[in-house]
Amino acid sequence: MGLLKGAIFFLLGNFYISIIDTHLNKVKEIPILGDMFGDTAVAFIKTNRHTVLIILMSLTALIV
Repeated sequence: MGLLKGAIFFLLGNFYISIIDTHLNKVKEIPILGDMFGDTAVAFIKTNRHTVLIILMSLTALIV
């Protein structure tokens, strides 16, 4: 991984962390799934925040 790509992934990781922290409750606003699984999804994301971050970073690496 080059220096530029590493710096981009570092910035994206910080961006994803801030998105996860600030907009976590918006999971409950998803039309169909939010009503059924909203509380469970929020609890899962709170306890496994690092796993969600790794999934987002791997999807970003797949695209880039």
